[in-house]
Amino acid sequence: MGDPLLNLILMSKGPFGPSRAVDFGTISGPLGELSAMLLQRNGFALFNAGVQVFRGDPGGIGPELAQWNSPHVWKDSYGALADDLFCFGQDLFGVQFAISDNRTVVTFDPENGHRASIGSSLQDWAEWLLADPNVRGAHGFATSWQDEHGALTVEQRLIPRRFFVLGGTYDRSNVTSMDAVEAMRIRGPLARHLHNLPKGANVQLGGEQKPTRADLQLVADYGQIHLFDQADATVDVSEEWTDQLLDLRIGSDPEGPTLIGLGVARNAKVSFALELLTQAPDQQVQPGWDHVVEASINAPSEVLVLSGPTAAKHKAVEIHVAPGVYRVRHHMAGLDTISDDALDGDDHYELLLWPESYREPEVLKGYSI
Repeated sequence: MGDPLLNLILMSKGPFGPSRAVDFGTISGPLGELSAMLLQRNGFALFNAGVQVFRGDPGGIGPELAQWNSPHVWKDSYGALADDLFCFGQDLFGVQFAISDNRTVVTFDPENGHRASIGSSLQDWAEWLLADPNVRGAHGFATSWQDEHGALTVEQRLIPRRFFVLGGTYDRSNVTSMDAVEAMRIRGPLARHLHNLPKGANVQLGGEQKPTRADLQLVADYGQIHLFDQADATVDVSEEWTDQLLDLRIGSDPEGPTLIGLGVARNAKVSFALELLTQAPDQQVQPGWDHVVEASINAPSEVLVLSGPTAAKHKAVEIHVAPGVYRVRHHMAGLDTISDDALDGDDHYELLLWPESYREPEVLKGYSI
C-alpha cells in the first residue's frame, strides 16, 4: 500500500486553511503525525465529504481543531465521555476520529459515546479508511445523498431522523443535513444515557425506565396529560388549562412555555406512544389519526416529564434531552369509539418530540370531539 497517510492526502480535497505548522506540544505519537499532516494539507475532505479532517488554524473554513475540542462547543453535552479525546476529524454521520493519550487513534460514536480502537498511529487510521471507503468513509452514501439533495457545506454533517441506536436505518429517507455542532449537541444527552447500558438492553428514558420509543399507559385525569420541564414540577398546572387547550386539545404559555397540556378523550388510563426525533417529521398527517396538533416547549433543565395531573411522582416518565426548545406533535385516534360516559373506548395517542424553535400551537388535522 506504500504510505497510506500520504495516499489519503493526495486524494483529498482542500486545504481548508493556510498551510502552517501546528504545535501540539510533541513531535511524537499520533499528535506529532497530525502536526506533520496539517503542514502538508491543513484540513481536507475525503470520499466526497464522507470524511472531514479539521484545520489547525484560526483562518479558513470548516471546524477548527482548538475550537472543536473546546468543552463548551459540544463536549459538555456528553458529560465526561469525550473530555480526554482530541478529535481531529469526523465521518459523514459525526462519528469522531480522535487521539487518546497520544497513544491510540479511536472512533467515538456520537449516539452512545462508545469508542473503538483503530490503531496506534495516523498511518493505521489511514490504512483502516482505505481498506473500506464505502463503510468506514461513507463514500457511496455521501455521493448518493448529495446527488439527491445537493452538496453539503463544510459546516454540515448528516444526522438520522430516528437515531441509529434506536432502530433508525441507513437510508436517505432517514437522514438530513444539520450544522455539525448542533448535531453533536443533540445526541449528547442520549449518549450519556446509553453509554453504560449493557449490550442488548432496552434503551431507557429514566424515571419508570420506559423504552425511548415508548409504549406507555398514562392516567389522564380531567381529560389531560401534562408534559413539563422538570424545574416546573411544583407548579400548579391546573392554572395553565386555557381555553386554547380546550379548543385545540393542546396548549402552552408563550410567555414561559415550559409546560404543555395534552387533551385526551377520557378520564382513564390511556395508551400513549412516545418517540424522540432529531428533525421535524413530514407535515402530512399519516392515515388513521383523527386529531393532530402541535405546540412548543422549552426544556432548560434537560429533563421533560410526562405525567397525568394527579399521578404519583414515581409513575412519571422522564425524557432526557439537550437544553433548548422542542416541538411536540400530539396525535389522537379512536375518538369515535368513546362511550357516552367517556369511560370506555379504543382511543390511543402518540407524541413526537424534536428540537425546533418556538412556534404558536397549530392544528394539522381537526376532529369535532
